Amino acid sequence: DHELGAFTTYEERVYYYDLVDVLRKLLLAGVATIFNPGTVEQLLLGVLVTVIFLCITFQLKPYKLDSDDSLATWCSGALLVTLLGAVWLRSEQTVRNFMVSGGDEEERDAAMANYNAYKQDLGVALMVLGAAPAALTSSCLSLATPPPP
Repeated sequence: DHELGAFTTYEERVYYYDLVDVLRKLLLAGVATIFNPGTVEQLLLGVLVTVIFLCITFQLKPYKLDSDDSLATWCSGALLVTLLGAVWLRSEQTVRNFMVSGGDEEERDAAMANYNAYKQDLGVALMVLGAAPAALTSSCLSLATPPPP
């Protein structure tokens, strides 16, 4: 049974997963960098790509070793939390720029109210997503661990 070096870490049923990972990297490092550079939308594209590939990785569990599946889940979760934190910070900067640049008082009050609601929602999402990789990993490991005799 001869295996190619690049594919030895993946289970045979997902021999193509290296291409999936290359697509993820291309979308994050290539497409996302030219999509509205420096904006919240660019970061949200990164969040979307990360969530999609986190779900794919979690669903497929492509690696031969369960610990590698767990590590991939943790790394994607950490990237997701980092990107969400960047969205939060960029949103705050955008609102501050709007407040300084002008607009009437009613527009500024509405923008600040929307921003505060958004910030609360994002804070809750960060807490939940921060715990998600640990929950997913413990679920993976508990499914992979045989019951005691």
